[in-house]
Amino acid sequence: MKFTHLLFDLDGTLLDTVTDLANAINYTRNTFKLSPLPESLVATYVGDGIQKLIERSFKDAPQLSLKEAQEIAGKHYNTHLFDNTKPYPGVIATLRLLPQKKAIITNKPARFLPTLLKKTGLLPFFDVYVGGDTLPNLKPDPRIAYYTMEMMGAKPETTLVIGDHHTDMMLAENAGLKSVFCDYGIGKDGGTLPTFRISFFNDLINIV
Repeated sequence: MKFTHLLFDLDGTLLDTVTDLANAINYTRNTFKLSPLPESLVATYVGDGIQKLIERSFKDAPQLSLKEAQEIAGKHYNTHLFDNTKPYPGVIATLRLLPQKKAIITNKPARFLPTLLKKTGLLPFFDVYVGGDTLPNLKPDPRIAYYTMEMMGAKPETTLVIGDHHTDMMLAENAGLKSVFCDYGIGKDGGTLPTFRISFFNDLINIV
């Protein structure tokens, strides 16, 4: 076994959450009498935390209170977490085959995680999960990886980061870890140089 500890991103890596996130954004935009954004555009705004998602989604309405928009979107999302969200194909079956200790590191607020992981069937597979407000800093700050690894008893040389966004690849690079970029996800690598790339989640078996 090459790697003993696996650090996973959530949105775009384990779960396809784009439709529910876009619906929350467009519900909020409708509240402010703004036209809806294409789901494909909202997808490009995901990955850097809820504040950045709101800023990007309402950059055409600088007069609005972003704090109010975030509160409205957060409440809507919290009550519609599972309307369309589901694990990507092969995620559950593959996680069952991976004996490594596993953690989730996401920029999504931590309050969404317990229910989201339980309802989607992911919770039993993970020893640790860290949200975007668990610590004062977000990915790609390496202190998030160090914090998670310390809780897991992980060593850098046998720890692997798996994600679909350039922040995940930068997190790995900043923390001195190897990485896997998920080409099937919603993010972009941003010119980073992941150690490995996969087109389907179950390809991970051939790496770890």
